Amino acid sequence: MKGPIRGQFYYLYLFMDIFSRKIVGHEVFELESMELSAEIVDKICKMEKIKKDKLYFTLIMVDQ
Repeated sequence: MKGPIRGQFYYLYLFMDIFSRKIVGHEVFELESMELSAEIVDKICKMEKIKKDKLYFTLIMVDQ
């Protein structure tokens, strides 16, 4: 996503349950980072009461 300043971009991290189509989490950051996405997954697991060993997800699309 373009920002208000030329050359500034934002990155939307959006996680959706593909079966129910429920958006289970989202965040917007100024940088792309695997650590940030891992933090969001941890937060989602706590909010949705999902045990990490039972977590199964598929990366369907990354739009850059």
